Amino acid sequence: MPVPRRKGLSVIGGVPVAFIAIFAALLVAAAFIPVIPLTAIGVTLGAQQILIPLTGIVMGPIAGPVATIAGGLVAGSVAPHTAAFGPLSAFTQSVSSLVAALVIDGLWQYASGILAVLIALYYVMGFGAVVPYYPWGYILTLILVVSPLRAVGVKAWNERKTGRMLVGGFLAALSGVMAEHALGSLIWYKAFQVPLDVWKYIQFVYFPERLPLVIVTALLSVAIVKALDKVQMPIRMDFPKDTAKGT
Repeated sequence: MPVPRRKGLSVIGGVPVAFIAIFAALLVAAAFIPVIPLTAIGVTLGAQQILIPLTGIVMGPIAGPVATIAGGLVAGSVAPHTAAFGPLSAFTQSVSSLVAALVIDGLWQYASGILAVLIALYYVMGFGAVVPYYPWGYILTLILVVSPLRAVGVKAWNERKTGRMLVGGFLAALSGVMAEHALGSLIWYKAFQVPLDVWKYIQFVYFPERLPLVIVTALLSVAIVKALDKVQMPIRMDFPKDTAKGT
Protein backbone atom coordinates (compact mmCIF):
# COMPACT_ATOMS: atom_id res chain seq x y z
CA MET A 1 0.00 0.00 0.00
CA PRO A 2 1.19 3.55 -0.63
CA VAL A 3 2.40 5.47 2.39
CA PRO A 4 -0.27 8.04 3.34
CA ARG A 5 0.67 11.60 2.46
CA ARG A 6 0.74 13.84 5.47
CA LYS A 7 -1.43 16.89 5.12
CA GLY A 8 0.42 20.04 4.15
CA LEU A 9 3.64 18.24 3.18
CA SER A 10 5.10 19.50 -0.11
CA VAL A 11 6.03 16.68 -2.47
CA ILE A 12 7.38 16.29 -6.01
CA GLY A 13 6.81 12.98 -7.73
CA GLY A 14 5.67 11.45 -4.46
CA VAL A 15 8.85 12.51 -2.63
CA PRO A 16 8.92 15.20 0.09
CA VAL A 17 10.78 18.31 -1.02
CA ALA A 18 12.96 18.00 2.07
CA PHE A 19 14.36 14.69 0.82
CA ILE A 20 14.96 16.18 -2.62
CA ALA A 21 16.90 19.04 -1.04
CA ILE A 22 18.97 16.60 1.04
CA PHE A 23 19.94 14.53 -1.99
CA ALA A 24 20.75 17.65 -3.99
CA ALA A 25 23.03 18.83 -1.17
CA LEU A 26 24.73 15.42 -1.04
CA LEU A 27 25.43 15.65 -4.77
CA VAL A 28 27.10 19.01 -4.27
CA ALA A 29 29.24 17.74 -1.38
CA ALA A 30 30.24 14.59 -3.30
CA ALA A 31 31.38 16.66 -6.29
CA PHE A 32 34.39 17.80 -4.26
CA ILE A 33 35.63 14.23 -3.89
CA PRO A 34 37.65 13.10 -6.95
CA VAL A 35 37.31 9.41 -7.79
CA ILE A 36 38.60 8.53 -11.26
CA PRO A 37 40.77 10.86 -13.39
CA LEU A 38 39.88 10.86 -17.10
CA THR A 39 43.24 11.88 -18.51
CA ALA A 40 42.04 11.69 -22.11
CA ILE A 41 39.77 14.71 -21.70
CA GLY A 42 41.26 16.35 -18.61
CA VAL A 43 38.27 15.77 -16.32
CA THR A 44 38.02 13.84 -13.06
CA LEU A 45 34.95 11.80 -12.17
CA GLY A 46 33.69 12.89 -8.78
CA ALA A 47 31.88 10.87 -6.13
CA GLN A 48 28.62 12.43 -7.29
CA GLN A 49 28.74 9.91 -10.14
CA ILE A 50 27.85 7.28 -7.55
CA LEU A 51 24.94 9.29 -6.19
CA ILE A 52 23.41 10.41 -9.50
CA PRO A 53 21.89 7.06 -10.55
CA LEU A 54 21.28 6.23 -6.88
CA THR A 55 19.12 9.35 -6.61
CA GLY A 56 16.91 8.07 -9.41
CA ILE A 57 16.76 4.54 -8.00
CA VAL A 58 15.71 5.75 -4.56
CA MET A 59 13.47 8.69 -5.50
CA GLY A 60 11.97 7.71 -8.85
CA PRO A 61 11.79 9.15 -12.38
CA ILE A 62 10.43 12.56 -11.37
CA ALA A 63 11.97 13.53 -8.05
CA GLY A 64 15.28 11.85 -8.92
CA PRO A 65 16.03 14.00 -11.97
CA VAL A 66 14.75 17.11 -10.15
CA ALA A 67 17.22 16.54 -7.31
CA THR A 68 19.99 15.75 -9.80
CA ILE A 69 19.43 18.94 -11.78
CA ALA A 70 19.27 21.07 -8.63
CA GLY A 71 22.42 19.53 -7.18
CA GLY A 72 24.21 19.40 -10.52
CA LEU A 73 23.70 23.08 -11.28
CA VAL A 74 25.31 24.03 -7.99
CA ALA A 75 28.01 21.35 -8.12
CA GLY A 76 29.00 22.32 -11.67
CA SER A 77 29.49 25.90 -10.49
CA VAL A 78 31.44 25.27 -7.29
CA ALA A 79 33.32 22.11 -8.33
CA PRO A 80 33.75 22.36 -12.13
CA HIS A 81 36.79 20.05 -12.06
CA THR A 82 34.40 17.09 -11.72
CA ALA A 83 31.79 18.38 -14.18
CA ALA A 84 32.60 17.91 -17.87
CA PHE A 85 30.23 20.69 -18.98
CA GLY A 86 30.21 22.84 -15.84
CA PRO A 87 26.71 23.62 -14.53
CA LEU A 88 25.19 22.26 -17.77
CA SER A 89 26.41 18.82 -16.69
CA ALA A 90 23.29 18.77 -14.51
CA PHE A 91 21.17 18.00 -17.56
CA THR A 92 23.26 15.09 -18.84
CA GLN A 93 23.41 13.79 -15.28
CA SER A 94 19.64 13.97 -14.98
CA VAL A 95 19.41 11.46 -17.85
CA SER A 96 21.36 9.00 -15.69
CA SER A 97 18.97 9.51 -12.79
CA LEU A 98 15.93 9.18 -15.07
CA VAL A 99 17.03 6.00 -16.85
CA ALA A 100 18.08 4.31 -13.60
CA ALA A 101 14.68 5.13 -12.08
CA LEU A 102 12.80 3.81 -15.11
CA VAL A 103 14.63 0.48 -14.94
CA ILE A 104 14.07 -0.07 -11.22
CA ASP A 105 10.41 1.02 -11.51
CA GLY A 106 9.75 -1.65 -14.12
CA LEU A 107 9.41 0.91 -16.91
CA TRP A 108 12.24 -0.73 -18.81
CA GLN A 109 10.64 -0.10 -22.21
CA TYR A 110 11.22 3.64 -21.81
CA ALA A 111 14.75 3.15 -20.49
CA SER A 112 15.66 0.83 -23.36
CA GLY A 113 14.10 3.30 -25.80
CA ILE A 114 16.34 6.10 -24.53
CA LEU A 115 19.42 3.88 -24.82
CA ALA A 116 18.41 2.76 -28.32
CA VAL A 117 17.94 6.35 -29.50
CA LEU A 118 21.34 7.38 -28.13
CA ILE A 119 23.00 4.42 -29.86
CA ALA A 120 21.26 5.24 -33.15
CA LEU A 121 22.39 8.87 -32.89
CA TYR A 122 26.01 7.73 -33.03
CA TYR A 123 25.55 6.57 -36.57
CA VAL A 124 23.06 9.25 -37.64
CA MET A 125 25.43 12.03 -36.50
CA GLY A 126 28.46 10.47 -38.18
CA PHE A 127 30.29 9.40 -35.02
CA GLY A 128 29.84 5.76 -35.97
CA ALA A 129 31.70 6.30 -39.24
CA VAL A 130 34.73 7.54 -37.28
CA VAL A 131 34.77 5.02 -34.40
CA PRO A 132 32.25 2.33 -35.40
CA TYR A 133 32.61 0.15 -32.30
CA TYR A 134 32.44 2.96 -29.73
CA PRO A 135 28.86 2.18 -28.54
CA TRP A 136 29.64 -1.45 -27.60
CA GLY A 137 29.17 -0.73 -23.89
CA TYR A 138 25.81 0.93 -24.52
CA ILE A 139 24.68 -1.98 -26.69
CA LEU A 140 25.68 -4.48 -23.99
CA THR A 141 23.74 -2.44 -21.43
CA LEU A 142 20.68 -2.35 -23.68
CA ILE A 143 20.81 -6.13 -24.09
CA LEU A 144 20.91 -6.54 -20.30
CA VAL A 145 17.97 -4.16 -19.83
CA VAL A 146 15.73 -6.13 -22.20
CA SER A 147 16.91 -9.51 -20.88
CA PRO A 148 15.16 -11.74 -18.30
CA LEU A 149 17.96 -10.87 -15.86
CA ARG A 150 16.51 -7.38 -15.47
CA ALA A 151 13.06 -8.82 -14.69
CA VAL A 152 14.56 -11.09 -12.02
CA GLY A 153 16.50 -8.24 -10.44
CA VAL A 154 13.61 -5.76 -10.39
CA LYS A 155 11.17 -8.36 -9.03
CA ALA A 156 13.62 -9.14 -6.23
CA TRP A 157 13.97 -5.39 -5.60
CA ASN A 158 10.24 -5.02 -5.10
CA GLU A 159 10.12 -8.10 -2.88
CA ARG A 160 13.18 -6.85 -0.94
CA LYS A 161 15.20 -10.04 -1.45
CA THR A 162 18.59 -8.63 -0.54
CA GLY A 163 20.89 -10.82 -2.64
CA ARG A 164 19.01 -10.54 -5.92
CA MET A 165 18.11 -6.91 -5.19
CA LEU A 166 21.72 -6.18 -6.06
CA VAL A 167 21.06 -7.42 -9.59
CA GLY A 168 18.24 -4.91 -10.01
CA GLY A 169 20.26 -2.12 -8.45
CA PHE A 170 23.30 -2.94 -10.59
CA LEU A 171 21.37 -2.99 -13.87
CA ALA A 172 19.52 0.22 -13.01
CA ALA A 173 22.77 1.99 -12.09
CA LEU A 174 24.58 0.66 -15.16
CA SER A 175 21.77 1.80 -17.44
CA GLY A 176 21.82 5.30 -15.99
CA VAL A 177 25.60 5.63 -16.11
CA MET A 178 25.82 4.40 -19.70
CA ALA A 179 22.98 6.67 -20.84
CA GLU A 180 24.73 9.70 -19.35
CA HIS A 181 28.04 8.71 -20.89
CA ALA A 182 26.46 8.16 -24.30
CA LEU A 183 24.85 11.59 -24.28
CA GLY A 184 27.98 13.25 -22.96
CA SER A 185 30.16 11.64 -25.61
CA LEU A 186 27.83 12.80 -28.37
CA ILE A 187 28.04 16.36 -27.06
CA TRP A 188 31.84 16.19 -26.84
CA TYR A 189 32.02 14.84 -30.39
CA LYS A 190 29.92 17.64 -31.85
CA ALA A 191 31.05 20.54 -29.67
CA PHE A 192 34.78 19.96 -29.16
CA GLN A 193 37.69 19.03 -31.40
CA VAL A 194 38.76 15.79 -29.74
CA PRO A 195 41.53 13.92 -31.65
CA LEU A 196 40.49 10.63 -33.24
CA ASP A 197 43.16 8.74 -31.28
CA VAL A 198 41.50 9.86 -28.06
CA TRP A 199 38.14 8.44 -29.12
CA LYS A 200 39.81 5.19 -30.13
CA TYR A 201 41.35 4.97 -26.67
CA ILE A 202 38.17 5.91 -24.78
CA GLN A 203 36.11 3.24 -26.53
CA PHE A 204 38.04 0.50 -24.70
CA VAL A 205 38.08 2.05 -21.22
CA TYR A 206 34.81 3.90 -20.58
CA PHE A 207 32.88 0.77 -19.64
CA PRO A 208 35.36 -0.96 -17.28
CA GLU A 209 36.43 2.28 -15.60
CA ARG A 210 32.81 2.96 -14.56
CA LEU A 211 32.02 -0.56 -13.31
CA PRO A 212 33.40 0.06 -9.78
CA LEU A 213 31.16 3.14 -9.47
CA VAL A 214 28.15 1.12 -10.65
CA ILE A 215 28.85 -1.62 -8.11
CA VAL A 216 29.16 0.89 -5.27
CA THR A 217 25.91 2.54 -6.39
CA ALA A 218 24.10 -0.81 -6.35
CA LEU A 219 25.40 -1.66 -2.87
CA LEU A 220 24.48 1.76 -1.48
CA SER A 221 21.02 1.76 -3.04
CA VAL A 222 20.17 -1.61 -1.50
CA ALA A 223 21.55 -0.55 1.88
CA ILE A 224 19.61 2.74 1.87
CA VAL A 225 16.30 1.19 0.82
CA LYS A 226 16.61 -1.66 3.34
CA ALA A 227 17.51 0.78 6.13
CA LEU A 228 14.56 3.05 5.33
CA ASP A 229 12.24 0.04 5.22
CA LYS A 230 13.52 -1.08 8.61
CA VAL A 231 12.72 2.25 10.26
CA GLN A 232 9.47 2.52 8.24
CA MET A 233 10.50 5.80 6.62
CA PRO A 234 10.16 5.33 2.86
CA ILE A 235 11.24 8.24 0.70
CA ARG A 236 8.60 7.63 -1.97
CA MET A 237 5.34 8.25 -0.18
CA ASP A 238 2.95 7.43 -3.05
CA PHE A 239 4.75 4.45 -4.58
CA PRO A 240 3.36 1.02 -3.68
CA LYS A 241 5.87 -1.79 -4.09
CA ASP A 242 3.59 -3.87 -6.27
CA THR A 243 3.33 -1.28 -9.08
CA ALA A 244 6.62 -2.27 -10.70
CA LYS A 245 6.68 -5.97 -11.44
CA GLY A 246 9.80 -5.77 -13.56
CA THR A 247 8.21 -7.68 -16.44
